[in-house]
Amino acid sequence: MRSAFKKENIKAWECRINKIFPCGRPITCEWTELEDIINVLSVVSDESLGHMLCPNGGGVDLTQTKGADEEGCIEVYSGRSCKILKPKKLIFHSCQNEYEWDYFRIETEQLSPSGVYEDLGGFDCEELAYINHKYYIDRSFWNLGYYYDEYGNEKKFTDDDTIVTRVFKGDFVIFAKTSFYNSLGETYDGRHSKLNDKRFYDYVKAMCNKVTNR
Repeated sequence: MRSAFKKENIKAWECRINKIFPCGRPITCEWTELEDIINVLSVVSDESLGHMLCPNGGGVDLTQTKGADEEGCIEVYSGRSCKILKPKKLIFHSCQNEYEWDYFRIETEQLSPSGVYEDLGGFDCEELAYINHKYYIDRSFWNLGYYYDEYGNEKKFTDDDTIVTRVFKGDFVIFAKTSFYNSLGETYDGRHSKLNDKRFYDYVKAMCNKVTNR
């Protein structure tokens, strides 16, 4: 079953990449316009397809990408969980071997804290309740089930309200969900964000060559 799912997943990954590059798959490609970044990421946003590794460790399945209300930012989803990033560029890399080694890298610009919290304790992100796509409040109100508006009136949360994580800095990479790279527990330590684009590509390419030639 796992072997069949991997074969299906990598084939779907290949199809999406060929959809992005209908005239031929390059070794490297970059996008810097926000609309282009959203459009490309939307092609590979599917819960059974791509898996996104985060800057400070861990990873989530990428299920949706869309423009954020904040200028210059995007929202990336894993199910209902939402992260807000300010992308500087999106980079595609291929090792020109099997498609499972093809990946995308999101390099981000610094995103300033919202100002909701006085002390972020040195964290590189903040979790907030987002009210009606208009303003942020302390996430702890979400657990209470109500909050107070600007006039001091008690309000219940609605379907237009949600929890978001604003990521201040750090880079993300997206591989096929069943890729060899994602199968290694140690790669979930955020090492991609500690290496610049070239050094990480060289690292992945060396791993690819070692695995495919053994």
